[in-house]
Amino acid sequence: MLEGKTKGYRNHPQLLCFKNYSKPLSAINTYLFYVKEEGSNRGFGFGQGKIAHKLVDKKIKTEVSQGQLDYGLQLLRSKLSKRSKKKFEETANLERGANDLFTSYMGPIERWGKIKKIN
Repeated sequence: MLEGKTKGYRNHPQLLCFKNYSKPLSAINTYLFYVKEEGSNRGFGFGQGKIAHKLVDKKIKTEVSQGQLDYGLQLLRSKLSKRSKKKFEETANLERGANDLFTSYMGPIERWGKIKKIN
């Protein structure tokens, strides 16, 4: 994504979160590492080739607003309500949380957040 090796998601708004970090490649690879870990815990597979493990730095933390996290969960639940009733129901009591890369602060949706209408 940030290295220019992908065809999709090169302009995804969330990439601004990583591009603005002092070490963007470490940030995105650390994010993907945590996505892989969480996915594994939930029984999902994740392509290891997408992660440059030498760039993963578990000491990295970056901030994201609680408004962005809340919006992301609402958007996910909206998509799941149409795609998978079972997965939608599994998220009903999901605790608010974030990828381990992030720490949250009280605030609105991030400036880089692309807002879609949620049904």
